[in-house]
Amino acid sequence: MLYFSHSNSRQDSEAAYKITSAETLLFAGIGKVINFQFELMKNIDLGIVVKDKLKGHLFKVSQFKELIKRTKPHKHDKYYELVFLFAGEGFHSIESERFMVTTPECYFLKPGQLHFWQFTAIPKGFVLLFKEEVFDQIHDNSLLKLLKQLIGQERVEMPSVDFYRTLLELMDHEFKQGTSQEVLNGLLIALFAKLVEDTQLHQPNPQPSGLFERFNQLLAHEVPR
Repeated sequence: MLYFSHSNSRQDSEAAYKITSAETLLFAGIGKVINFQFELMKNIDLGIVVKDKLKGHLFKVSQFKELIKRTKPHKHDKYYELVFLFAGEGFHSIESERFMVTTPECYFLKPGQLHFWQFTAIPKGFVLLFKEEVFDQIHDNSLLKLLKQLIGQERVEMPSVDFYRTLLELMDHEFKQGTSQEVLNGLLIALFAKLVEDTQLHQPNPQPSGLFERFNQLLAHEVPR
């Protein structure tokens, strides 16, 4: 519990103000958001760009661009983006969170999330883009259940490097060969299941407090998209 002391020159008395742990967490959250917004102001020229890398498609897999660069804050138009990195250094900012790139790892970006990269070493990996409409609600039910389990994650460590690399190389090859979506979805089940397993075993992710969560929701509502 924190205490702040305030002196009144006229009455020569002190008033003590107590801040609860919940309020302290809220102030810490506000500080994070302010720092993040400051980063945005250094990067934004005329507004936030909303990218559409799918260009009318529902699914895409490709190699991550091997460039050292600092991207401007941007969002993705109504699709998920999973970035699997096997090499690279720098920082990745997602909304109010700032992550140090520590490979091997996966970043899971949801539709509309604001993010940008600051690489200091050449990144290597794969990018997976998809819209939820690509999955059939009946035939792909198991895939949708795995996706739901991953929704709350933003970063997942990948200790089984060879598994992820082999599976993503195969998926990239099959996609370029024009393989059916049913086959690709089968590979996705294996990929998502492994991510869920690694999330549960290696990286438990406690939920934020209700107060901080409500603050973030209010901020998202008030700040223009």
